[in-house]
Amino acid sequence: MLPDAPVEPPYPGAKDMLLVENVDDREFLAKLFTAIESEMTLPKKKK
Repeated sequence: MLPDAPVEPPYPGAKDMLLVENVDDREFLAKLFTAIESEMTLPKKKK
C-alpha cells in the first residue's frame, strides 16, 4: 500500500520506519491497519 513511502527514523538513534504522511484520510488509515494486521503474527506463548 505504501511502495514509495519514505523511510525515516521516528527519533534520533531509532531504527528506520515507514513515514505515513496521509494521516487525515480516515478510510486510507483503516485499510492500512487492516492490511498490516493480516501480515502480523501472533506472539508465542510463554512457557
